[in-house]
Amino acid sequence: MENPQILPEKKKSILLPVLLTVLITTILVGGGIYGWLVMTKPAPIEKVELPITEMPPVINTETQNTENFPNTIPQKNSETVNQDGVGSGSPLWSLIKTNLKDKIPNETIQSFGAPQDPNNNDIIYISTSGDIVGEWPDVKSTNKIYSYNIITGKLTKIYEEQESRTLHTVAIEGSKVIILYDPIDNSPGPCGSIWAGDNFGYMDINNPSQLQPFTVPDYLIQQGKDEQVKCEAEMGLDK
Repeated sequence: MENPQILPEKKKSILLPVLLTVLITTILVGGGIYGWLVMTKPAPIEKVELPITEMPPVINTETQNTENFPNTIPQKNSETVNQDGVGSGSPLWSLIKTNLKDKIPNETIQSFGAPQDPNNNDIIYISTSGDIVGEWPDVKSTNKIYSYNIITGKLTKIYEEQESRTLHTVAIEGSKVIILYDPIDNSPGPCGSIWAGDNFGYMDINNPSQLQPFTVPDYLIQQGKDEQVKCEAEMGLDK
């Protein structure tokens, strides 16, 4: 029979090796895990400095309402009679007449050309006829001359009269808007030429209160006559 005093010492001798084994195993396993973590640690991410570039300026594509018209009409030499405004047969002229219908519905545009203001590319001048007053043959037409801004659409009346004639804007010389006077019942025919006539006046845009007589240069009179002769020959009207 074993001595009860010796039993605890025997148990100690058995447990000590077991504890040492567990401790060593723990150290080895923990060290292995730590080593694996160190070896598999991802490389640090390098900070890349990207060059800073300026953004291109933002372009505003919104434009003012231009009523389908170009921004400007070609500039003219203000020292000579110039017919480079808006011609009555041009597509732009058709657009102008369409846009003016709502502004002056009871008037008829009589311009043979719409001269351009010498100081503002966007302004042209037009003439109209309106109400007929009186009894034939002493009838009078209500005639008006307007300035019209083809960009803003602003229409401004600058001259009005009641006379036995119609007014046709045709060209400009400096500040003088050149106007052809026509009888109310005039019908020039298919070969009528503006400059072949001899009844012209002008309105000074700086003082538009009244119209003044205008003398057409000889070269324009000859140009008008030549155009008329050519037209009549082509149409067989000269025989």
